[in-house]
Amino acid sequence: MKKLKLISIFLLLVLSSLSYHPAVKAAPRTGPVENSFVAENILFPHEADLDLQANESTSIDNALNKFQKKGGTFIRMAMPEAGKTIQLQPGDAVYPVCSAGFNRSQTLWVTLKPYQNKIVLFPPVGARYGFDPFNGKINWNLNILHEQRYDEFSVWAGEPKATRFGYEQFGHLRGQESVSADELNQVLQFFDQHYYGPESNWKGQKGQRRVYLAFDRNTHVVLHRLAQTNETLDSVVVVHFPFNDMVANPPPEWDTFKQSAIAYEKFSQILKALVDVQLLKDE
Repeated sequence: MKKLKLISIFLLLVLSSLSYHPAVKAAPRTGPVENSFVAENILFPHEADLDLQANESTSIDNALNKFQKKGGTFIRMAMPEAGKTIQLQPGDAVYPVCSAGFNRSQTLWVTLKPYQNKIVLFPPVGARYGFDPFNGKINWNLNILHEQRYDEFSVWAGEPKATRFGYEQFGHLRGQESVSADELNQVLQFFDQHYYGPESNWKGQKGQRRVYLAFDRNTHVVLHRLAQTNETLDSVVVVHFPFNDMVANPPPEWDTFKQSAIAYEKFSQILKALVDVQLLKDE
């Protein structure tokens, strides 16, 4: 009887030790990423661009490693409750980046627009569904249908959406399913020179520090392109916001519809809590 009791205690201890280590919570595909590592400056495999991830040399781990080896600074943000912010400085060049340059980066652009006399504020850009052929493909038609639905951006912002970076030069290509290799290379070289490379500028203006504010899988593209086009990245910062498009897919607790004025406002409040503009304010 005593032996049986000891065996029972031993089994109980074994089972307790197996259940002691909690599993990392899987990141949801709608809304922000939530897990125990959220405040660390790392990236997860599910945050990778699938085309780049298919090649080991351009995988998300390698892209981040190459970026950091060249002196670049990488910062992973979390929801405001974590208390982590990114502070912008006068003289920064700031690049709002999302998938198509249509919702998240437009919201960020409007949020930062009052301070454009202190920073070089680039227009919103679509890293994965814009004109830059980062993967050797035409990506600029991938978001067309989503951009045709009802949208209350102008109701919220009091102005139309900004013309996205590259649209003045290549907007005529939208809708085209194929272009020559030379034409695609011209687009690539434009982004190399004006957006990602060391001579990156907006209408001739360059920043003392380049700060790319990128959402979700687009961070992988930004890291890859920066490492690809620069010898050194000492004055370049990439800030990763692990948020899906909460404007196009608002969380249930927001009690609103896709691309509503409420969704834009709710999302802008999150961004305002994360991006510290104190140094940009007039005294």
